[in-house]
Amino acid sequence: IASAMNTSVMDVDSSDEARARPRVNGGLLAQHQGACVCLLGRVVSCPSPTCLLLEASDSVQVKAQLSREFHAEPGSLVEVVGSALSDNSVSVQHLVQLDRGCSENFDMDMYNKAVQICNKFSHAYYTKP
Repeated sequence: IASAMNTSVMDVDSSDEARARPRVNGGLLAQHQGACVCLLGRVVSCPSPTCLLLEASDSVQVKAQLSREFHAEPGSLVEVVGSALSDNSVSVQHLVQLDRGCSENFDMDMYNKAVQICNKFSHAYYTKP
């Protein structure tokens, strides 16, 4: 499926790219402060060339702080992997922007339910390296 999607990728540090990480929404971000997490969100705006404002799957707004410039189209879906910070933001190490077709047809409510289940029963899901 991934090969069929038109995506944009920004990779800062791919040395540990294959490691499992907990998937979080905006409300769960604080519980994982300091840890490397994976967050999917819809781009609300780009306040600066190195910052994206995302709406996470639970409708909480999260800042994605980038180490270099990246243009993301408002309304598109992006998945970020990085360190959860105390100010409800993520210091991004890896970013994937999904194409418009995937973004428009994505069921964010269903995804959010999956994130909640994975966190509620974290012992059943491999999320730590």
